Amino acid sequence: MIKKCALLSLVIFMAAAGAIMAFQRAYFGPPDRTILPAHAEIEHLLDSVEGVGLEHHVRLAPVGEPGQTLWVIGRLIRSEDGQPIADKAIEVYQADDTGSYDEQIAGDESSARLSGVVVTDAQGRFIVQTVLPGDYGSTSDNRHMHTKIEGAAPDAYDLFFKQYMNAGLARWAKRSSQAMVIDLQQRQDGTLVGSVDLVVKGYSSSDEP
Repeated sequence: MIKKCALLSLVIFMAAAGAIMAFQRAYFGPPDRTILPAHAEIEHLLDSVEGVGLEHHVRLAPVGEPGQTLWVIGRLIRSEDGQPIADKAIEVYQADDTGSYDEQIAGDESSARLSGVVVTDAQGRFIVQTVLPGDYGSTSDNRHMHTKIEGAAPDAYDLFFKQYMNAGLARWAKRSSQAMVIDLQQRQDGTLVGSVDLVVKGYSSSDEP
C-alpha cells in the first residue's frame, strides 16, 4: 500500500512538473527560429526600393561590423488614415551583436554607437542597413531596434524580430501600439531582410509638408 501511494505521488509529481515545463515554454520559452528564404514578394520589394534616394537610406553599422547583415525596409504610416508620411525624420538606434549600446553619452541609449537618422521619401519609405542586434541585458530573445519619429505622439516605437522574441515579449508586443514585429527572411548571400509598416499616431493630414 505504501509503495502504491509512493508511486502515485511520483506520477502526480511528474505530471505536475511536465505541466509546469509546458507552461514555461509557452509563456517564456524560445521562439521558432525558422527563417525562410526570401520569397518573390520581398525580392520585388528590394528591387522597388533601388530607386529610393540615398538620403532615404541610413547605414547604422560600418563596413566590417561584426554580426549578421540586416536590411530593414520600412514605410512610415499615419495611424489615423493609413496614409504614408513623407519627408519625416526617423532616429534609429540599437545594440551591437553582443547586446552593447556603447553609449556615447552615459545613460542615453539613443547615443548608441550604432545609430543614425533617416528621412522618408515621398511614399513614406526608408531603408536601414545594419547588423542583427544582440540580446540586451540578462534575458534572452529580446533583440530589437529603437525608433524615434519627429512629430509623432508618442514618438518612440520599437522594432522586434519574430524569430528572436521570447513568448512573454511576443505577447506584450501584440498588446502594444508602440511595438512592431518583423518576420525575417534570408537572401542567398546570407543577408537578413525584413519589411515593416511603422504605424504612428499623432499626425493629421495638415502636418504634411
